[in-house]
Amino acid sequence: MFPPDQMTRYLAPQPMTPAQQREVDEQMGRAAAAISRPVRRLAERLHALIDVAVASTRPSMNFRKPAAASPQHQADRACR
Repeated sequence: MFPPDQMTRYLAPQPMTPAQQREVDEQMGRAAAAISRPVRRLAERLHALIDVAVASTRPSMNFRKPAAASPQHQADRACR
């Protein structure tokens, strides 16, 4: 059983006026802004936590092994 043709025309979406379209666009923009602010803050916090975690896994400059000196440098030190 199919609905009558008049009913399907009534149920079909009607084209929006430019004013209605502007209103819908503004509502969608506000919704997007409301969502993006917390997401951006969360992303900044996550990046900060990742930076701290990465910094804590790198060896400190104070505890690094000294770079191997060149043979010429070693010979100069031996002559002193």
